[in-house]
Amino acid sequence: MTVTTRLRALACATALAASVLASVPAFALDINALVTRFQELGLKVSNDEPTPQNLIKMSYLSLPWEVRVSDADIALMAGLPKLTSLDLGGRRELTSAIVPSLAEFPAMKRLTLRSLHITDEGAAILGQMDGLEELNLGSVRGLTPKGIAAIAQSRSIRRLNLYDVVVGDEGLAALSGMSQLEELDIQRARGMTPAGLKELAKLKKLKKLDLGETWTDDSVLEAFKGNASLESLRLNKVDSITDAGLAAIGTMVSLQELYLDDTLIDGSGLEALANAISLERLSMQRSLVSDATVKGLDKFPVLTQLQLAETKAGDGVAAQIGALKTLESLYISDTALGDEGMKAIAAMPEMKYLQVNKTAVSDAGLAGLDMPKLYSVDLSGTKATAATLEKLAVLDTMRSISMRETELTQEQVDAALKARGEGKDKLTIYK
Repeated sequence: MTVTTRLRALACATALAASVLASVPAFALDINALVTRFQELGLKVSNDEPTPQNLIKMSYLSLPWEVRVSDADIALMAGLPKLTSLDLGGRRELTSAIVPSLAEFPAMKRLTLRSLHITDEGAAILGQMDGLEELNLGSVRGLTPKGIAAIAQSRSIRRLNLYDVVVGDEGLAALSGMSQLEELDIQRARGMTPAGLKELAKLKKLKKLDLGETWTDDSVLEAFKGNASLESLRLNKVDSITDAGLAAIGTMVSLQELYLDDTLIDGSGLEALANAISLERLSMQRSLVSDATVKGLDKFPVLTQLQLAETKAGDGVAAQIGALKTLESLYISDTALGDEGMKAIAAMPEMKYLQVNKTAVSDAGLAGLDMPKLYSVDLSGTKATAATLEKLAVLDTMRSISMRETELTQEQVDAALKARGEGKDKLTIYK
């Protein structure tokens, strides 16, 4: 989008906001009427009765799902002086007419309107709410790129959720001007192209970004090359990125978590990705990862969590995982892992959570298990027997063992619990 086009969009958004705000009515808080209405609805304030004093002090409100409210109820609440967080998500009984009321909460910081009907005119009001820091508009109906541009006028919103909303390249261009933005979720957002998505690289304070199920490709990742602020990046169900694009992600020095689930990533670009020296959590579930393709998985210096479930990862991948001595959680269930691979990852000094269920692992692979901090293990659907259970059950740190879909009997479970003794913390065994 050209600079001229972007300026026109911003000008239109400003004009829209000005015209809408001019017609917003003022609301006067009738605290006694509000007390009566809360009583009628059976609502409490932090488990206390809805007295005037308690309502005036109320800072957070998320209504019980069984309680149905109306636009008039929201208008009655308008003006509550201390309310900073309001969750109206999923309440389709409400209409777009509530938005002017929302602007009358003087302390509002966090607002959830998920799945409601919000018009562009309503978006203009939201974009002018001073002090609003977090806005969730996931799956709202009625919003167009013009409304997105109106929201982008805000200089206070730092966390914005636009899941499954029509954003468009016009909306992306406007969002790129929200220099204060720290978190943005545009998973499944529509009307966007790689050219528009590149605009988001201008957001230098952005820490969390969800691009799942969008048209993100390697060129978009290249636009973020050298980004110093991103800490979390989600690319789940994006089938237009390749392992070549991981090199750009590898230049993101602050990145702590990366999600590549349900992608065509095969792991051949992991060595370049390992240059992201702060990366702690990596997920590639249901990707194309396999022993034949993965290279460089052993290079990550501070990785603590790895998720490879439902891939073709086997003993070859496990051999690389064995070098990750900082790993605390490993999810490698429903893979090609066998006993040789299990032996390769048997000595993990920091491992706390281990899931190897639905693999070919047996007692032979688990015999040398040396994980002094192991807290929870899932061996369901493996060839493990009571012999392994006996060894695991006596570990001081162990709290949960799952061995469903094995030949384990209740008598063997009882024997393992008895052998653990009474002086240790409670252990739960699932069979």
